[in-house]
Amino acid sequence: MWHLTIIGGLTLVVWIIIKSKKAPQENQELEIGLAGVAVGGRKISSLSIFWPTWLNLKLLRLLENPPAAFYLERFLDNPETLKAGIDYEGKPVVLKPLHTLVIGPTGSGKTEFMRNLIESWPNRVVAIDFKGGLGFSKAFGIERLVTNHSEDLDEFLDYVSSELENREINLASGQKLKPMIFLIDEFASVVKQSTKAAQVVEQVVSKGRALELHLFASSQTLSGVSRTVLANSLQRIGIGQIDQVDAMQMGLSKHTRPSFGPGWSSAQLAENNLYFSFPLGQSQISRISQAKTMGLGDSRVIDLSRVRVQSKAQ
Repeated sequence: MWHLTIIGGLTLVVWIIIKSKKAPQENQELEIGLAGVAVGGRKISSLSIFWPTWLNLKLLRLLENPPAAFYLERFLDNPETLKAGIDYEGKPVVLKPLHTLVIGPTGSGKTEFMRNLIESWPNRVVAIDFKGGLGFSKAFGIERLVTNHSEDLDEFLDYVSSELENREINLASGQKLKPMIFLIDEFASVVKQSTKAAQVVEQVVSKGRALELHLFASSQTLSGVSRTVLANSLQRIGIGQIDQVDAMQMGLSKHTRPSFGPGWSSAQLAENNLYFSFPLGQSQISRISQAKTMGLGDSRVIDLSRVRVQSKAQ
């Protein structure tokens, strides 16, 4: 008899605990994060066998087509260098340190894409930004930056040429070279306005691969991009709706895919015709600054345990 009393008491305690917690409602927002699953901002038990059927079905549908926030979490949590975005199977896309050409119309997100790349790059970066420096003046990790308003463009180009020469000497002496990125935003404008820039670029794409000095250039179209640059750019990326002739010359498919949603842009890597999306306005340095402002430390990922704290702070 006493065991029946104990069982009855335990059942009563469990029933009271269950009743004391408000059951999740179907109209509440469902979130997936590193901390688990939350409904209406409240994390729920990991024992899914106790979840209502509607919640399990809703979660399965969500996992089939995760929201942009879920992909952003994967992107920021990816420790690889030169991370480009997330493909349509949910896997991180990582580029190689090779000469890279990025083509896309105005407003497609080229600058954001390039900034995301270099902020995951642990080695040296020098850059030319012909948008007045707006895109890269606050980017993390750039050693030296010149713009269309800088008076030292020629001096900067001499610096890049000297870097090439020094690397040739160091390589000949048996030294191991560390990779370096030479980034140019609005490439066509740069080479059009500066003959010297066009000459230095030709040197970089001709010699740089062996010397671990890699050109990463973005432009609206292939107009102004020389055959030498195109031929030596082994990584070719199209962002947004690019010109069909340019797509053919870049080795890209004429078909495009929609982005994951607001705050994302779609892109295509010519190698294997790989489609992916990348975040806009979500560079690592801005995320870290935002997290520190909120008192969350050096966090680079979305964590459900912090979601409500963030929303309150905002």
